[in-house]
Amino acid sequence: MSILVGVFSFSVVMKRIHRATFFKSTKQGAAILGFFFVVGVVWDSYAVYSGHWFFNDKNLLGVRVGLLPIEEYVFFIVLPVFIITMYQVLRTKLDL
Repeated sequence: MSILVGVFSFSVVMKRIHRATFFKSTKQGAAILGFFFVVGVVWDSYAVYSGHWFFNDKNLLGVRVGLLPIEEYVFFIVLPVFIITMYQVLRTKLDL
């Protein structure tokens, strides 16, 4: 979880330093993040259910929602934010 907090914090700092905009509107941002969240949760839930994927409880907080640990839900929010932030920062820095 500490890595996720660090990645999210880095994203927020980079967004503020470079004044990068994530989305044109809050509605668009919610739709994009919601899409990635739903696809990720469904995909991972299926993988865990079918036995193709598992989580080692030794390295987790121990809180599960359904088949997935809470860290996985946070991951599906943090990762798209990080990727979109880095894309926007690089786009503005490289004038793409």
